[in-house]
Amino acid sequence: MNVASRVCVRFLVSLAVVVALSRPSAAQDLGPIDGAWEGALDYIHGPGLLQRKYPPQTWRIVLDNNTAHMFIIRDGKLQEVHPGKFKVERLRTNVIVYGVTSGRDSDGEWIESSSFILLQTAPDALGVTSAGAVNNANLPLDRDISKFFSVQTGIFHRVK
Repeated sequence: MNVASRVCVRFLVSLAVVVALSRPSAAQDLGPIDGAWEGALDYIHGPGLLQRKYPPQTWRIVLDNNTAHMFIIRDGKLQEVHPGKFKVERLRTNVIVYGVTSGRDSDGEWIESSSFILLQTAPDALGVTSAGAVNNANLPLDRDISKFFSVQTGIFHRVK
């Protein structure tokens, strides 16, 4: 199994543990997780992950029952990412937002798998881990962004 596959398997096992260990607790009343959340996601670097140094990205996540809208914030403006393409799985304080999309840009065709794992840690705080896999199908295999995985993490706060 190659390094990228091992990273993906470790991620999926960790995700399964988080979902399996989600249990109700009478001591925790964090309020509703629905609403708008905003924060910065920082790239994690390691074997099998994208090695380019990108600055943190600011995101807004809007949850409403089983719907999620994902926005990236650039120059103070909201830009929705893949409108209508994300699916949602949720259980109390834990939410997974995921999607598989494709498109074209200056490098040609790309195919992307994206996931955002959300854990409400306080009434107005949300831990976020994002993982993605990208295939830039028209780029030569020796280019570092031809095929890659990325992982980002951050703490988001409720937008009031």
